[in-house]
Amino acid sequence: MKHKSLGLALAFVSVLCLAQSGAVSAESTWSAIKPAIFQERVIHHSRELIKLEAPYRTLDDRIIPIRVNTTLPGGRSIKSLTLIADDNPMPVIGVFRPASDVSSFGIGLNIRLDGTSIIRAVVETDDGSLYMTHKLVKTSGQGACASPPVSDLDKIDETIGQMAFNDVTSKGAATGFTSIARRGRLKLMHPNLTGLQMNQITLQHIPARYVDKLTVWQGKRELFSVESGITLSENPELEFEYRLDGSEDLTVEASDTEGTKFKSSFPLGPAS
Repeated sequence: MKHKSLGLALAFVSVLCLAQSGAVSAESTWSAIKPAIFQERVIHHSRELIKLEAPYRTLDDRIIPIRVNTTLPGGRSIKSLTLIADDNPMPVIGVFRPASDVSSFGIGLNIRLDGTSIIRAVVETDDGSLYMTHKLVKTSGQGACASPPVSDLDKIDETIGQMAFNDVTSKGAATGFTSIARRGRLKLMHPNLTGLQMNQITLQHIPARYVDKLTVWQGKRELFSVESGITLSENPELEFEYRLDGSEDLTVEASDTEGTKFKSSFPLGPAS
């Protein structure tokens, strides 16, 4: 199944309607947003195939680290990984698509939550099956989606789109080729404005502007792409696995909802 931006928008509308109707149970929230994302498809629950790491209680609702790892047995491959925050204004955190036939995929990222919510990770396999796990994350109640941005919006043109990449593998020197998975961390400077934040001087809402697409290549080979929404944190970070295959660089292309495009390349090997 190919997710589209329309799916993100529909999920946005569903939760806004639920919020206006008053308190609802976790199950009714999921029942309302699931059809907008997956229609009536059957989703199998599996904590064995998907490992979701998220804090039980947040330290900062604006920057919440989560991580997902999934490995499929039997020669099946991963078509997509969809991350969802049930009770956020735009529940779909991101749809990650590995570019090649891989049976294992892992991603780490920072998100923001508007309040206590269930986080879901849904994996679609190459045969069309869906598997899901979930975890409840309790927040401090600061309403991060409406929290004023930390970035100086008068100066964002000076920094927006700047990227940094670091190999954060705990040990082992990077060489030209290795079958051992390494971990890279990508940082992207972007205010990721939600449309719910207010200018503290004018008291007017700041228009939404967030990263909606990002693709990572290793040399000429695409590693993965992601379609994302407002739940990614300000100045988002992504952590992912890769294996050195002799490619000299890693390239990242991203775009935001204003149509601005960003591109950076980083050397791989000892210099990374």
